[in-house]
Amino acid sequence: MPGLEDLLLEEAARLLRTVKRREVRRGRVLLECSRPLEASELSALLSRLALAEKAYLVLLEAKAGSLEEVSRAVRQGLCCLEDLLKPPVYFAVEAARVGEHPFTSRDIAREVGSVIQALKPSPPVSLDDPDVLLYAELVGDEFRLCVDLTPFMSLKDRGYRVYLHPSALNPIVARAMCRIARVQEGDVVVDPMCGSGTIIIECMLEAPNARGVGCDVNPAHVKGAALNARAAGIMADFVVADVKSLARVIRPPVDVVAANPPYGIRERA
Repeated sequence: MPGLEDLLLEEAARLLRTVKRREVRRGRVLLECSRPLEASELSALLSRLALAEKAYLVLLEAKAGSLEEVSRAVRQGLCCLEDLLKPPVYFAVEAARVGEHPFTSRDIAREVGSVIQALKPSPPVSLDDPDVLLYAELVGDEFRLCVDLTPFMSLKDRGYRVYLHPSALNPIVARAMCRIARVQEGDVVVDPMCGSGTIIIECMLEAPNARGVGCDVNPAHVKGAALNARAAGIMADFVVADVKSLARVIRPPVDVVAANPPYGIRERA
């Protein structure tokens, strides 16, 4: 997510002890490890990343300013794909493009797919249910072909969100707020406008021995926040209260106050 790259870089480098090269781009963090990762290590990484929306395994990188150069880069890297896409493995290609180019993302996906289908034997395509989802991106003149490690999903889609607030905060942003606030074990964390409880839940997932207190004027949101906390497996207190009455509801000391004020397009206040 743009703006959180440094926090994600710190998190990923902490989880991956084998990082030898790191680069930051807008909305992207690129890491190179000193050795190939085992499947179990990748699985553990994906389960613990809290600040990433997607994760990809980079197969090849090249400079490309045209579809012809994209095609050439993929042809030169076909050796990386032969074992991965042996039939009966089905594949699909998604693509993204950032910058000014005389072609579209769909053109990139079509070009990459056509080159891959030149493999012998030709790997079959399934757009709806592929075994391997490839991701091709062209950012300026930087081309990358990757395996999508989180196909058809986003890591921000937390399983605990059984109650959906009409203007729910992105959990990645909530977790970043916890990191910036340096929430520690034993801290008392208060969200005076908690909505569906995302900030409190993310803070307590970050520091399970903290104490979380969420307040909201809407009883339905307070009830929903409690349901979400239960689904996340954490214990927190959620109270119906106006922000002006917090002094009567919450007793000091309070270590952290974190909030997403309900002002904007989706919420009137």
